[in-house]
Amino acid sequence: MSNLSQIIGESTSLSDSPCIGRCSTTWGDVICKGCGRSEKQIRDWHSYTSLEKKLINLSLSKKFFLKNMDERKKSLEEIEKKIFSAKCLVEMIGADLLDICGKDPKIKNTYQELYKAVKSLEKGKDDLPVDI
Repeated sequence: MSNLSQIIGESTSLSDSPCIGRCSTTWGDVICKGCGRSEKQIRDWHSYTSLEKKLINLSLSKKFFLKNMDERKKSLEEIEKKIFSAKCLVEMIGADLLDICGKDPKIKNTYQELYKAVKSLEKGKDDLPVDI
Protein backbone atom coordinates (compact mmCIF):
# COMPACT_ATOMS: atom_id res chain seq x y z
CA MET A 1 0.00 0.00 0.00
CA SER A 2 1.22 3.47 -0.73
CA ASN A 3 1.57 6.07 2.01
CA LEU A 4 -1.42 8.00 0.66
CA SER A 5 -3.59 4.88 0.64
CA GLN A 6 -2.72 4.22 4.29
CA ILE A 7 -3.79 7.75 5.23
CA ILE A 8 -7.07 7.85 3.29
CA GLY A 9 -7.85 4.13 3.52
CA GLU A 10 -8.31 3.64 -0.21
CA SER A 11 -6.21 2.10 -2.95
CA THR A 12 -4.23 4.65 -4.90
CA SER A 13 -2.25 2.26 -7.09
CA LEU A 14 -3.01 -0.88 -9.03
CA SER A 15 -0.20 -2.54 -7.07
CA ASP A 16 -1.92 -1.92 -3.71
CA SER A 17 -3.21 -4.95 -1.85
CA PRO A 18 -6.85 -5.66 -2.71
CA CYS A 19 -7.46 -6.84 0.86
CA ILE A 20 -10.71 -5.56 2.38
CA GLY A 21 -10.15 -7.08 5.81
CA ARG A 22 -12.56 -10.01 5.39
CA CYS A 23 -10.14 -12.83 4.67
CA SER A 24 -11.86 -16.17 4.36
CA THR A 25 -8.68 -18.18 3.79
CA THR A 26 -8.20 -18.29 7.55
CA TRP A 27 -11.43 -20.33 7.63
CA GLY A 28 -10.21 -22.83 5.05
CA ASP A 29 -11.12 -21.22 1.73
CA VAL A 30 -8.48 -21.66 -0.99
CA ILE A 31 -9.62 -18.40 -2.62
CA CYS A 32 -10.43 -15.44 -0.39
CA LYS A 33 -14.05 -14.32 -0.59
CA GLY A 34 -12.98 -10.81 0.43
CA CYS A 35 -10.36 -10.02 -2.23
CA GLY A 36 -10.29 -12.98 -4.61
CA ARG A 37 -6.62 -13.88 -4.13
CA SER A 38 -5.33 -17.39 -3.48
CA GLU A 39 -3.76 -18.39 -0.18
CA LYS A 40 -0.33 -18.28 -1.86
CA GLN A 41 -0.93 -14.80 -3.31
CA ILE A 42 -1.99 -13.49 0.09
CA ARG A 43 0.93 -15.12 1.89
CA ASP A 44 3.55 -14.01 -0.65
CA TRP A 45 2.08 -10.56 -1.47
CA HIS A 46 4.93 -8.58 0.09
CA SER A 47 7.54 -10.54 -1.86
CA TYR A 48 6.00 -9.73 -5.27
CA THR A 49 7.30 -6.94 -7.44
CA SER A 50 5.06 -4.01 -8.24
CA LEU A 51 4.51 -5.43 -11.74
CA GLU A 52 3.53 -8.86 -10.35
CA LYS A 53 1.03 -7.24 -7.98
CA LYS A 54 -0.49 -5.24 -10.83
CA LEU A 55 -0.80 -8.35 -12.99
CA ILE A 56 -2.48 -10.27 -10.16
CA ASN A 57 -4.93 -7.43 -9.54
CA LEU A 58 -5.73 -7.14 -13.24
CA SER A 59 -6.30 -10.88 -13.57
CA LEU A 60 -8.67 -10.84 -10.58
CA SER A 61 -10.52 -7.64 -11.38
CA LYS A 62 -13.02 -8.70 -14.02
CA LYS A 63 -13.88 -12.12 -12.58
CA PHE A 64 -14.05 -10.92 -8.99
CA PHE A 65 -15.95 -7.72 -9.85
CA LEU A 66 -18.63 -9.70 -11.70
CA LYS A 67 -18.89 -12.21 -8.84
CA ASN A 68 -19.34 -9.43 -6.28
CA MET A 69 -21.94 -7.69 -8.43
CA ASP A 70 -23.95 -10.93 -8.65
CA GLU A 71 -23.80 -11.41 -4.86
CA ARG A 72 -24.74 -7.77 -4.32
CA LYS A 73 -27.74 -8.09 -6.65
CA LYS A 74 -28.96 -11.15 -4.72
CA SER A 75 -28.61 -9.26 -1.43
CA LEU A 76 -30.52 -6.29 -2.81
CA GLU A 77 -33.29 -8.60 -4.05
CA GLU A 78 -33.55 -10.00 -0.51
CA ILE A 79 -33.91 -6.43 0.83
CA GLU A 80 -36.71 -5.81 -1.67
CA LYS A 81 -38.53 -8.97 -0.51
CA LYS A 82 -38.18 -8.02 3.16
CA ILE A 83 -39.54 -4.51 2.56
CA PHE A 84 -42.51 -6.02 0.71
CA SER A 85 -43.07 -8.41 3.63
CA ALA A 86 -42.95 -5.51 6.09
CA LYS A 87 -45.53 -3.64 4.03
CA CYS A 88 -47.84 -6.68 4.01
CA LEU A 89 -47.46 -7.15 7.76
CA VAL A 90 -48.30 -3.51 8.46
CA GLU A 91 -51.43 -3.76 6.32
CA MET A 92 -52.50 -6.97 8.10
CA ILE A 93 -51.76 -5.50 11.54
CA GLY A 94 -53.67 -2.34 10.68
CA ALA A 95 -56.68 -4.31 9.50
CA ASP A 96 -56.59 -6.51 12.63
CA LEU A 97 -56.26 -3.52 14.94
CA LEU A 98 -59.24 -1.81 13.32
CA ASP A 99 -61.32 -5.01 13.53
CA ILE A 100 -60.48 -5.57 17.18
CA CYS A 101 -60.46 -2.01 18.50
CA GLY A 102 -62.66 -0.14 16.09
CA LYS A 103 -61.98 3.46 15.16
CA ASP A 104 -60.10 4.37 18.35
CA PRO A 105 -57.82 7.37 17.54
CA LYS A 106 -54.86 5.66 19.26
CA ILE A 107 -55.22 2.67 16.94
CA LYS A 108 -55.44 4.96 13.93
CA ASN A 109 -52.26 6.79 15.04
CA THR A 110 -50.43 3.50 15.63
CA TYR A 111 -51.35 2.26 12.17
CA GLN A 112 -50.30 5.57 10.60
CA GLU A 113 -46.90 5.38 12.32
CA LEU A 114 -46.39 1.83 11.11
CA TYR A 115 -47.36 2.91 7.60
CA LYS A 116 -44.88 5.82 7.75
CA ALA A 117 -42.15 3.39 8.84
CA VAL A 118 -42.76 1.21 5.78
CA LYS A 119 -42.77 4.26 3.52
CA SER A 120 -39.45 5.26 5.08
CA LEU A 121 -38.05 1.79 4.26
CA GLU A 122 -39.24 2.13 0.67
CA LYS A 123 -37.72 5.60 0.37
CA GLY A 124 -34.46 4.32 1.83
CA LYS A 125 -34.42 1.56 -0.78
CA ASP A 126 -35.05 4.09 -3.54
CA ASP A 127 -32.16 6.23 -2.25
CA LEU A 128 -29.64 3.39 -2.50
CA PRO A 129 -26.87 4.12 -5.03
CA VAL A 130 -27.92 1.04 -7.06
CA ASP A 131 -31.10 -0.25 -8.58
CA ILE A 132 -32.95 -3.14 -6.97
